[in-house]
Amino acid sequence: MKKSELKSSIREEIIEILDEATQEEIDAQKELNAELEKTKELQDELTEEYAADKFNVNVFGYQTRYYKVCPGAKSFMDKVVAGTYGEVDKEKAIRLAKLHDVLFLLELRSLKDPQYANDIIDEAEYLAKTIKNQVSSMGIPVADVSYVDNHVEIIKDAAIKAISLSDLMEDEEPTKAQLKGASKDSVATIANKLQQTTKEMKSTVNKWKSSEGEEKQKLRDKLLKLTNIKKELESML
Repeated sequence: MKKSELKSSIREEIIEILDEATQEEIDAQKELNAELEKTKELQDELTEEYAADKFNVNVFGYQTRYYKVCPGAKSFMDKVVAGTYGEVDKEKAIRLAKLHDVLFLLELRSLKDPQYANDIIDEAEYLAKTIKNQVSSMGIPVADVSYVDNHVEIIKDAAIKAISLSDLMEDEEPTKAQLKGASKDSVATIANKLQQTTKEMKSTVNKWKSSEGEEKQKLRDKLLKLTNIKKELESML
């Protein structure tokens, strides 16, 4: 599957998940919640009854799916549902819960497929930013969802594994197919840039292996950028 097709598929999946709850279902849930607010005990019983498991949350009718990867998210959404942040817009809360699910789903898939992780980093960063914006619009401290940044970092770390040994080879010569249709000068220029990029990647990998903390993250991000540059140069030959 091409990267453009993958991104399109991910966008469609996000839309499908976010649109899963119909307006009719939301209205029905509003009526149910109004009845349950008469007694706190009944509301607590409903939450317990409809929670799929101890790792997930029933958010005003929407059952979360992938919160097992983030206890912090479960704790946060529990507070949202319980009214710790005051009365919230239930539709916004449901959307917020779904955005979390999409981010966690991308993470789970990334851990199984490094190349997939490398392809969806932009989407993961966008989701984390969207979650923060949603929280802010609800009047909730953005710091309370700071854990989403860690999940983006996990996806980026998984993407490093997509860099194969062939990506670090410095002495590859352009093939006949690559030479066809390109002038000797342009091929030489691109090949030289490709060699320099590969050499820089190899140096960055060695530094990344022995680094820690913030420096390791910076080197990882640099390596991912260099990998994309290398692939772009290869496509030009």
